Amino acid sequence: MTSSASTKYKQELAKIGCVEIPLEGKFLTKEEFEHLEFLADSLPVERVVIGDADEPNYLDVGRFMTDIEKSEIVNEDITKDALSILGSSQKFEFYKEVLREESLYIRRMQYNVMETGSFIGLHLDQDSNPDYLVAIVIQFGEKYEGGEFVLKREEAESISYKPQKHTTIISDCSIPHEVTRITKGNRKSLVYFLSKHEGLNRRYKK
Repeated sequence: MTSSASTKYKQELAKIGCVEIPLEGKFLTKEEFEHLEFLADSLPVERVVIGDADEPNYLDVGRFMTDIEKSEIVNEDITKDALSILGSSQKFEFYKEVLREESLYIRRMQYNVMETGSFIGLHLDQDSNPDYLVAIVIQFGEKYEGGEFVLKREEAESISYKPQKHTTIISDCSIPHEVTRITKGNRKSLVYFLSKHEGLNRRYKK
């Protein structure tokens, strides 16, 4: 990815609180998208009706990494394979440039599987962990209706995204957002969170 592209994404994220990167943006190659989808589909999933920020949800979730009292790897072999892509030095150089941070960590990663009737209620990611900076959402599903990613910015109109297959969304974790109800089809995505804090989750820290 070129420096000019990283600068563009950095500016858009700072201005709007969200940026959408197409496949042509070269954050991930087509082969990387396909391998990550293969890994995600290998995970066991569980039905979730209350989210990590205590918001109402209805979807199935597969766990790569959890972050309750601290960040922990789940399904180790699958997760380490995914981290070899998303946690590579090349990707971290991009994260650092876009976020203007020198020390960053992946603390939580999961696979969201949304079918007809599924939704993610309005929530703030920093209610799960106050140190989350951004969520990065890698889109796999392509044939679905509904399922819009809606950013609720203060003193501004909401911004809505309809992610297409092989796009990546980076969103500011200090801005409330939701995913509207799926009315048809399947919406599948891999979501992970970046923080500059590596220790205990301060939501639970005594």
